[in-house]
Amino acid sequence: MTLEKPIKNFLITVFSITYISWTIAAIISHTYVESELIFILHLIGGASPLIATIFYLIKTKEWKDFFNRLFNFHEISFAAWAITISPIIIIIFSNLIVFNSLNIDEEFKNLGMMYGFSLLFFGPIPEELGWRGILFNDLNKISFKKAQIYVMVVWLIWHLPLFFIVGTYQYNLGIVSLEFVFFCLNIILQSFIMGYLFMIGNKNIILPILFHYFVNLLGEMFNRNTVYEIVNIIFYGILLFFIILKYSLKVQKKSDHQHLI
Repeated sequence: MTLEKPIKNFLITVFSITYISWTIAAIISHTYVESELIFILHLIGGASPLIATIFYLIKTKEWKDFFNRLFNFHEISFAAWAITISPIIIIIFSNLIVFNSLNIDEEFKNLGMMYGFSLLFFGPIPEELGWRGILFNDLNKISFKKAQIYVMVVWLIWHLPLFFIVGTYQYNLGIVSLEFVFFCLNIILQSFIMGYLFMIGNKNIILPILFHYFVNLLGEMFNRNTVYEIVNIIFYGILLFFIILKYSLKVQKKSDHQHLI
């Protein structure tokens, strides 16, 4: 796929900021684990999609279209809302099946409600404004399928430096582990689901932000183990299957209608 210059610049900005800041953080973390600089560099890298989004909008002057899509709640279907809240249902059911309970993680309890709210600003908002709001939206103009694959690959590769920063969730999973495989599978499934959600939800950006937030929030709220991860992945796989089926039928119906006209 040949990328337009604004999207090339978007990706260069994202990966330059992220890989420089997170590489430095990784190096420091192996010597000074509790350094405040690591936290600052972590934030800078995590904010790179948002920073790249701002540069993209300044260059292209597409502010109006972007904010229209951000706050466009016109004719959003029940299906779109259902997909948005699906992580809540999936994670709760996974916990009930595996643990037969909904015991909230003690560490999460101790961090308090403000920590749960803060998770909205450390991942979902800065990432989805860029991933779905800019990157997917632009690539979709060329090809929906290629946009799905390209954004998924970018999102996956973007996370990799976190596996080398001591103290991060990803570092504790390990780069060569079964948990790493589970992490990658979740990224793949959830990226595809959010791509479809973006389209089914009339390109509204808030819906993927909320989906991403619910994944992160409830993922930290409850305990996890290998069996839970497998059950969770199966549920997301089933959800994706039905979304693809529904979206394909919708596209086919639209195509048939156009041919009749």
